[in-house]
Amino acid sequence: MKIHLRVVEGPDSGRAFSFDARDRFVIGRAPTAHFQIRDDPFFSRHHLMLEVDPPNVLLQDLKSRNGTHVNGAKVQAPVALAHGDQLSGGKTRIQLILEEDAVAPTQGPAPRDDKVAVRCLRCDAPAANELPRTRAESMAYFCDACQRALLDEPRLVPGYQVVKELGRGGMGAVYLAVHEVLRRRHAIKMILPRAAISQRVRDMFLREAAAQAALDHPRIVRVHDFQETSRGIFCLVMDYVDGKNAEQLLEASPGGLEPRLAAQIVAQGLEGLAHAHARGIVHRDIKDANLLVGRDAQGGLDVKLSDFGLAKSYETTGASGFTRSGDVSGTMPYMPPEQILDFKNVRPPADLYSMGATLYHLLTNECAYNFRREMDPLVTILEEDIVPIARRRSTVPAAIAAVAERALRKDPAQRYASAAEMRAALIAAAS
Repeated sequence: MKIHLRVVEGPDSGRAFSFDARDRFVIGRAPTAHFQIRDDPFFSRHHLMLEVDPPNVLLQDLKSRNGTHVNGAKVQAPVALAHGDQLSGGKTRIQLILEEDAVAPTQGPAPRDDKVAVRCLRCDAPAANELPRTRAESMAYFCDACQRALLDEPRLVPGYQVVKELGRGGMGAVYLAVHEVLRRRHAIKMILPRAAISQRVRDMFLREAAAQAALDHPRIVRVHDFQETSRGIFCLVMDYVDGKNAEQLLEASPGGLEPRLAAQIVAQGLEGLAHAHARGIVHRDIKDANLLVGRDAQGGLDVKLSDFGLAKSYETTGASGFTRSGDVSGTMPYMPPEQILDFKNVRPPADLYSMGATLYHLLTNECAYNFRREMDPLVTILEEDIVPIARRRSTVPAAIAAVAERALRKDPAQRYASAAEMRAALIAAAS
């Protein structure tokens, strides 16, 4: 199944783009746009974004100056596109063509006789914004209400007794559980897909996430098991870290953590990150909540990184659903520009950026950017400069602030060369 975009009118008439897997596609005048429109001044630098996950396509206008039109109507909110839809702005008009099976794009979509509507596995409600799929794909989908119900009454790995819920996030929820025989405490993360996913995607998610979760280092939360416990429901069994995550520590320090404590937390996280990078594994979702802060046997700080590899598998397989660009909660403030533009090929420098954003937040309890209502957050990250830490909190030592600000440079080549180098710089600054 493929998605084709064909420019049917305007200065770039005749250009075409094709997608056969999940992807993100930005259109605008900026050189960083995937489709750079040079000769149509109607378009903003980063004008609109298409998220493609064949057969589904979501269009989001990035709060452009002149707006985006679909089939002649101005877009006011994210809109799902279908075969034959036309998106336009200024002199440019682009048509979307859905090619199914062996049907050529000029022939239109394949017959849908063998297709069935995607429905919630729990309540059988039809899925919103999901095109019909073949029965053979064995789609797994849960509506929003059923996702909440499943998290309230979790189905975990057999042999564990749930003690309490520890927290919820974009992928699901984490629970403290006790092994019924060994009586050992573990943290179990229950993961639910936010979009409909096929059996092929579920197998890929298990395979990729399990391989990435095989890391063994004192600064990384150890994973003991990862499996699909029920159709579309995944469970990750991990060591339980008795303490709080860095985000929770900020709740008691609304002005920001003591700078040397923040530096120590991030430095220990960078130690685990260096181990993973040396093995070719990128975290992709570093933020305060994924830095677990405990104590060792001597009472010293003991920080561990969690969720290694999960973000990549969750996003690239399509289980995460589409990005809602207007939402600055969650991971967006920690996301480097290159991850917005090419989420499938994220490299280690992206983790250093996210670690810099985490350090910035721990020091100031504010994001590195001023996210303004009139500008889309993704465009802010792509085009705007960060706010200097001294302007947020003047008491942060300049040397520590400089480490965070260097890691947050838009050009990956201007960041630190490695996690080990950033860690050494941070330790020196804090001393």
